[in-house]
Amino acid sequence: MGSAKEEAYKDYLDGMKYKDIAEKHGVSISAVKSWATRFWKNVAETGLQPATKKGRKKVATKSDEIQPSPEDSRFDKKAKKAAGRNAAIDDKQRLFCLYYIKSFNATRSYQKAYGCSYEAANANGWELLSNVVIREEIARLKSLRNLELMADADALVELHMNIAFSDITDFVEFGRETVPVMGAFGPLTERDEETGEVRELTKEINVVRFKEWSEVDGRLLSEVKQGKDGASVKLESRQKSLDFLGRWFMANPMDRHKVDYDTKKAELEREKWERESGFPPAQAGSDSDRRHIAASLDLWEYCKLKAPDFYRDDATYLWEICRALQDFEKDDNELLVINMPPRHGKSRTAVLAAQWYLGRNPRTKLITASYNEKLSRQFSKAVRDGISEVKADSDVAVFSDVFPNVRVKQGSATADLWGLSGSPENNYLATSPKASLTGMGGEYIIVDDLVKNAYEANHRGILEEQFTWFTDTLYSRLEGKAKLILVMTRWATKDLAGRVSSMYQEQGRRIRVITKKAFDGSNMLNGRILDKARYDQIMQTVGEDIARANYDQEPIDLKGRLYGEFITYAEKPGFAVIRSICDTADEGKDYLCNIIYGLTSGIEPKAYVLDVYYTQEGMDATERELVRRLKEFNVEKAVFESNFGGKAFAKVIERLSRDAGNSRTVFETFAQTQNKEARILANSTNVTRRIYMPEHWGKLFPKFHQDVTEYQRAGGNQNDDGPDALTCIAESLTREKGVASSSLRFY
Repeated sequence: MGSAKEEAYKDYLDGMKYKDIAEKHGVSISAVKSWATRFWKNVAETGLQPATKKGRKKVATKSDEIQPSPEDSRFDKKAKKAAGRNAAIDDKQRLFCLYYIKSFNATRSYQKAYGCSYEAANANGWELLSNVVIREEIARLKSLRNLELMADADALVELHMNIAFSDITDFVEFGRETVPVMGAFGPLTERDEETGEVRELTKEINVVRFKEWSEVDGRLLSEVKQGKDGASVKLESRQKSLDFLGRWFMANPMDRHKVDYDTKKAELEREKWERESGFPPAQAGSDSDRRHIAASLDLWEYCKLKAPDFYRDDATYLWEICRALQDFEKDDNELLVINMPPRHGKSRTAVLAAQWYLGRNPRTKLITASYNEKLSRQFSKAVRDGISEVKADSDVAVFSDVFPNVRVKQGSATADLWGLSGSPENNYLATSPKASLTGMGGEYIIVDDLVKNAYEANHRGILEEQFTWFTDTLYSRLEGKAKLILVMTRWATKDLAGRVSSMYQEQGRRIRVITKKAFDGSNMLNGRILDKARYDQIMQTVGEDIARANYDQEPIDLKGRLYGEFITYAEKPGFAVIRSICDTADEGKDYLCNIIYGLTSGIEPKAYVLDVYYTQEGMDATERELVRRLKEFNVEKAVFESNFGGKAFAKVIERLSRDAGNSRTVFETFAQTQNKEARILANSTNVTRRIYMPEHWGKLFPKFHQDVTEYQRAGGNQNDDGPDALTCIAESLTREKGVASSSLRFY
């Protein structure tokens, strides 16, 4: 550049406008713009040292700089406070990381952090992203954000609850109001001819008033606008929130909001049905024929017809159960689980549903299963006798009033196996885990309360027998629609409802779970059946753990579990080192547990579980498999607990690894002298806070997942090898003083 360009460049840095620079140096404005485009915006190409920027006035254009929005500013302050400081990066690099974890757009993040042009950001953003230290900081901030999202999950559910069940009256007031009749010069009046009294003329009008902004939750509104026809408000999408909540509660059936959600959703569905069906309950008693038609179309109306004193309009939960059973006839769900306390109508409703299914389609084949043969026979008789009931009182409705052409086939009156007239095969079979099961299949299978008491709920052998009977015998009888209904009081996480729900979900099949507590923290489910005083008495008499399971559907073994929810990950971050910990089997019933994990760098490193080898196999198999896994995952340090022959085992693995060409892994042993149970209890928080599991780790490592998640705080655990190995990792994490970021690698 010549001297004129150099002087002009200094003026440019001082913030002088292109027009003023051109006039000062006697050149055209187009020449100045050309210098700026070709040279000044890329100092590296000019070879000129930039002038001092002290006092420089930045000329801001839309292409030069993006100002952070108020939302961005709040985000930056919140993230900086949570993230702390990383001395290895400067403030603009840190800001780049904060923007990047929000948008995952390197160019835009660089532009917002550095306030530069798009071209410069596009050139430098990806280069900065390739910096190892920057990637480390991004991984750390993502972890912090995930933790924050977990903490905010409760607030998110509450927000969607408010959106889904909000009402327009939460935002506006409307009605009719008397107002003066206005003329050109004010209110119009009239004189009473008899009294001479003058009074204002009035009229009644419709009025709509918005509530003050401070009285409403603005998050529930998607739009407020002032148009030519006046102001209007638009609510956020109720259906989107209902869809979100449906998915959330399917994945989190014990969420504290679920009871309120079920109740409110049932009320919405009921209101919709009343509008669309033409048979609103308020008018159901006006005409017997109308009631019979309604009962043939709607299960709730059928239940009300058969037992009006029990199925009352204020029993919202029973309406919801009926609606679910009715929808189950045609929806895409393959499993319906209904968990309710005793004596609240679950078996009674299941019996009436079975009658209704058979009345709607006399060729339907239905199997019911109960705890023992006596109870299964009682259930069968209730269904059959309800269909066969003869009308003796004109005021008392019977099955034949609703389904006049459906009756039990003559000569088919056994309690366990019977059919309907017009059906070429038997329609109904009653069975139990200890009864024989004939060759009949079922489009519907209804299982009613297989667990009898707390003893059976805590007996793994009995629960396992029931599940084996279900999978090996009962499940194979499903055919046609293949609809399975489990009506149970919830006792334990591994009862049939829990095991079957998990099985269906793991297979990617659609299920619906309805859980009703006797007391939801505010109200009793049905005060006529069980009031609060009696509920409190039961809690004190039988013990809270049993009562909570029996009446509030909180499994006995869930309350005493040591570990809460584990943090899971979908994508692996960069790791500073790959390690493994091995706890060898002490006795014949013990498991060898080897966990391979990636360790992140930073002030507080995290362990990401990559592989779990959890087995009771013999030494020949475990030696070969362990050698293979250490090599496959490029383990740099393998640590073995030396107790009970662990040291000798480690030497064998090291020798075999070297023979297999693995010169990378360093082998170490350590002796554990502290009490195992005390260590596991003391480190439980660190385990769930600093050890990350892969998504769907229950499918990847099923037995390990079971022994870890079911580990009980109070003892009585069959296997502690998994928790012990995780504890060893947690203990090593607390000893870590940070891992050098220069060793960061991506696997």
